[in-house]
Amino acid sequence: MFDGVFKGMAVFKQELSQAIASFRVAIVADNKEITYKELIQNSRNLAAFWKNKGIKCGDRIAVKLPNSIEFIECYFACIIGGYTIVPLNSDLSQRNLNYILQLVQPSKFIDNLDEIQYEDTSDSENHEFTLNNNRIAAIFFTSGTTSFPKAVCHGLENMLANAFQFNRLVGLNKNTRMMHVMPMGYMAGFLNTVLSPLIAGGTVIIAPQFNAKEAINFWQPAIKSSANAIWLTPTMAALLARLSRGDRIPQWTKDNLRHVFVGTAPLPRVTKDNFEETFGVSLLESYGMTEILIVASNILRYPQKQGSVGNLVEGVKVEVRDRAGDVLPHGEIGSLYIKTPFALQGYLQPETGKINSPMSEGWFDTGDYGYLDEDEYLFITGRQKDLIIHGGMNVSPTSVENLLMEHPDVREAAVIGKPHSFWGEEVVAFVEMEADKSFIRESLDEHCKSNLEFDAVPTTYKVVDEFPRSSTGKIQKYVLKKML
Repeated sequence: MFDGVFKGMAVFKQELSQAIASFRVAIVADNKEITYKELIQNSRNLAAFWKNKGIKCGDRIAVKLPNSIEFIECYFACIIGGYTIVPLNSDLSQRNLNYILQLVQPSKFIDNLDEIQYEDTSDSENHEFTLNNNRIAAIFFTSGTTSFPKAVCHGLENMLANAFQFNRLVGLNKNTRMMHVMPMGYMAGFLNTVLSPLIAGGTVIIAPQFNAKEAINFWQPAIKSSANAIWLTPTMAALLARLSRGDRIPQWTKDNLRHVFVGTAPLPRVTKDNFEETFGVSLLESYGMTEILIVASNILRYPQKQGSVGNLVEGVKVEVRDRAGDVLPHGEIGSLYIKTPFALQGYLQPETGKINSPMSEGWFDTGDYGYLDEDEYLFITGRQKDLIIHGGMNVSPTSVENLLMEHPDVREAAVIGKPHSFWGEEVVAFVEMEADKSFIRESLDEHCKSNLEFDAVPTTYKVVDEFPRSSTGKIQKYVLKKML
């Protein structure tokens, strides 16, 4: 089924074939089990339904669904049918949703589980994956490092290869039972917690998408379904440790959890220490980006180094450069550049509809600072970009500023991140009000909550009479940070 995806991956192909032939369970959700064979059959039937409705190979299908078996079937149906999936977070603001749909122009937009229908193809064996990596298999959207989220275009082969190499690095296999709590509309909610365990021949356990209200019951589906692996964000890890009471769950996690990965944001030392002390398992910090997939991860068989995101995935190269672009030796901090066979094809441009690659001679500028030590462990020391990470989600200050300035009472706004012990960073908005207009927090709060995702809504507002500016008129945000 997977001929041509990887050269020399006989073990990988054999494992998937055995999983399908042996009726091994692929997905568990709501007391329902789906085998690999059923997953492929359902996905094939879904792809056939779309084809009969006139959707052609290469067309784009946007999917905005809650975490579910059906969402995963949409992913695989697009792979089998040769369609381009555009997965979307179910919590997208209407503003960003409108922008995305206008940009990608999907042939079909699915935002309701009732729209998932199947065409019976049980008498057909034509369910080969479409493996042309020059074709865009998926367009993932970042959570916003500019005014609007970026459209990141990937081929199938690089995603499969990255997941396979990550599995080899960390030891995921057919015995892995991965509990899924990430949003399926983002890269981490597909690559890390669906694709990786499935191509290992393991099982995905779909639990409720993480939120603070349900955190008290977080471990129940893990215990019920015998999970032994999970991906968390630092915010999730901090809250789970804070809510833990008694010895029953910590004893279970110590005895049963094999892999607890953490990513999407820097992991504070206090969060790592509290979680590991509470639950008796190691937090394995990783590093990756939507554009270049998983770059590095800590692993159980090697000792962890404090502050490191671990060892590089096979095939990935890192250069640490100074401001002149010269490569720095081990141990010296500089700008991180990544060369990887798993990189994006490019960004879909809103102005032209064309795909432009950000790569320069095969290297990707991560926008992060960091270094490699003498043992090739990777360390991330900071971000170059004016990016706020709230609870593991990227927040664009520009998009929040633009939204604030749409309020009739606001003349100008500047948004910065402030360190926060729980969220990682909180969003702080400085506002200059229009003449004769007074600051009313409730009005700004309602405006932001109606147009922004939860993580982008400011938690603090500061009113200024006049912004500090440079000689060119640019607001000096470093002065604002000092004011905090």
